[in-house]
Amino acid sequence: MLEDLFTFQWRENVKGLRVARWITRTHQAVLEALQACLASGDDAPSHADLAALAECSERAVGRCLQAARAQGIVAWERRGHWTREGWRRITNAYTLLRRTAPIEPRPRPVCAPNGQIVRARKASKVKTAYRMALATPLPSLAAIAARRLATITALYYAAPPGMRGGRGP
Repeated sequence: MLEDLFTFQWRENVKGLRVARWITRTHQAVLEALQACLASGDDAPSHADLAALAECSERAVGRCLQAARAQGIVAWERRGHWTREGWRRITNAYTLLRRTAPIEPRPRPVCAPNGQIVRARKASKVKTAYRMALATPLPSLAAIAARRLATITALYYAAPPGMRGGRGP
């Protein structure tokens, strides 16, 4: 009974991380496949087995497990043994962990004026104009209307009297 309660709470944590945008749909599928393997008694499924169950690549399984470890819901023990050739790895032994910290929503990415996502790693490569545009607040509609009226008025009075859009002199 307690095992079922733990499994239920763990799955709810995975769903909460998905809703909070910390993990993707693929991550959720891999974690559910891992939970199914552990429930069936296989505490050391390979990345290939998990990839086949979740219908994704082995590389995606590795990324998913790294993200799950960062969120504190999965841990594993590297296993292997020494041979004459050196360390021989075998599959890791996985453990599901109880998450104690509350799940906070992941912040939305910052977008540049042209709509491209600006990532923190690449922020130094973004042009200074984009950085300034991100830092300055957008003007209000009243300010835009006032500036437009001033521009039109200036253009109207700069034109010769016969070219001001009226019927003529």
